[in-house]
Amino acid sequence: MGEIIRRTQSRYKGPWLFDKESLTALDDIVDEQWAVLESHRKHLIDAKVRKEHDEHNEHQWFRALSDEERSAKYKEMRQRAQERYEDDKRVVILTLKNGNKVRVKAFREAFTDVHCTGQVVVEAELSIACGGVRGSVEMSTDDYPYLHINTFPQSSEQASELFAKLDGWADQRKPDWLRNLRGNVGSGAWFAFALFFFLLGGVNAMMQSYKDEWHEDASKLINDGVTTGTQNHAIELILKKVGGFTTAPSTSYPRWFIAVIIIAFITTAIFSITAKAALEIGSGSSRVKWEKNYDWILRKVIPAFVFFGVASSLAATLISGVDWTK
Repeated sequence: MGEIIRRTQSRYKGPWLFDKESLTALDDIVDEQWAVLESHRKHLIDAKVRKEHDEHNEHQWFRALSDEERSAKYKEMRQRAQERYEDDKRVVILTLKNGNKVRVKAFREAFTDVHCTGQVVVEAELSIACGGVRGSVEMSTDDYPYLHINTFPQSSEQASELFAKLDGWADQRKPDWLRNLRGNVGSGAWFAFALFFFLLGGVNAMMQSYKDEWHEDASKLINDGVTTGTQNHAIELILKKVGGFTTAPSTSYPRWFIAVIIIAFITTAIFSITAKAALEIGSGSSRVKWEKNYDWILRKVIPAFVFFGVASSLAATLISGVDWTK
């Protein structure tokens, strides 16, 4: 029978917001999984000691030992089995913007750590090692933010369970389409706006017709009737027609063009503010708060403003079309 190799790695990109709720939830998952891994480690140590004891018990010299000597040998066997996992640990290493690193056991400790006060965390790495199972969660808040989750060995059920818990935590809190869009557009939005402006201007120029002065005047003369006083002007208009005279094209901008440009400008201004990743630790708390407030405005305030604006315009149009004197 073949060996199953489970997926134990994932990488997410985007402007993450690691607020206190998210980091505390991650600590809770690690607490839970650490207890599971400690139980797994104890099982491995017991199995190792039991196997070695059974092997020794096959020899006469071991069976001839006194109870006290057997107890000492048993302690030696357990000590050797435990030394195999003496490097087991869980640790969170925070890299500050000033280059210093802060080592804590859990993220919740960093919320009040004096070394993080007034500092910006640019990277964070959670490492877990227990009972032969290892896992890590790497977070970056630089210009290309990401979250990387890794557990091994791939054939371990405990590593697979740890990965499933960590990946589920990440999947529930990954940046949505709006934050990813803001994170990718940034200052490039103004370039797109300039290109859109010139393209729309070209479309408007193509739609603008050449308005001939003789055509407008001729229509007025026909409607008013040609009189003795306007005969000379009528002859002039006929000559302009025969000679193919035209005036310069109109350079006016219709209302639809102005409305589209205004909407495009406002949209560009909104999305030109790039979404940034941040951890709610130290001075990063203010950044997380600002990002949350700005996202709330984009998701709630602006759609409501647009909805009521359109609704008001439609209502005004309907009301103005009603003859209230009837």
